[in-house]
Amino acid sequence: MDIATPYGFSGFATRGDCGELPDAFRRFATDREWVCGYITLHPLFPHPFRDSDGLEQGRTVYVLDLAGGEARWLASMHETHRYEIRKDAKLLSSIVSDVDPIARALPQLYAQTLARVGASDVYRFSAATLNAWLSSPDCLTFGLGDPLQAVILCLYTPHVADYFINASTEEGRRYTRVLLWAALLELERRGVPYFNLGGGAREGDALHAFKQRFGGRAMSVPVLKQIYRREEFVRLCPPRNPAEHATVYFPPYRSP
Repeated sequence: MDIATPYGFSGFATRGDCGELPDAFRRFATDREWVCGYITLHPLFPHPFRDSDGLEQGRTVYVLDLAGGEARWLASMHETHRYEIRKDAKLLSSIVSDVDPIARALPQLYAQTLARVGASDVYRFSAATLNAWLSSPDCLTFGLGDPLQAVILCLYTPHVADYFINASTEEGRRYTRVLLWAALLELERRGVPYFNLGGGAREGDALHAFKQRFGGRAMSVPVLKQIYRREEFVRLCPPRNPAEHATVYFPPYRSP
């Protein structure tokens, strides 16, 4: 068995003196006979892990500081985003925040989105999973269209929000900017200080560029790549050099 945290930054949180965490976590994983782990750490929060623990810098994400208000957000954006948001401001009054119609529309919209972008099966969440997120008290979700053509879903704590899901028809893609703008306004109203937009599916792709243009701070996501049972790890790896493959995709036996 291996363990991964590929979907955002859920999981346990620590505070205070956590110097013993790296050793404690490795003992925890070893006792459960995990083969290896790919664990993302939140880029905003300090942690006690070091290079010797398997720490690497992963993909780039963009984090918006929600202090300062609308004028500062607009000033930091790329002019294309700024223009489109101002043009679509009239749509803010039509945004749907009622969870019931969004819950009915989201599974189909999400399936259309995955098919359009050719997403891996690992992202094919069930309707039950989508509904569980929607029913969470820490979920912020908005939609646009009649019937709904686009939905965004954000999960948040008092410390940070994560842009979690975007689902839309081909036509509904044009609503993404204004839906994210509505999320910014509401998260600020709720007192959330940071909004993590995430990054692209691949570094430098169109999705990466879209999020970069919102003007957030670029941050590398710390990642732990750890091996707990080396003999089993080597046995599971392809018959090529495991170390070579681990630098590209970890673990190599999960490579698509």
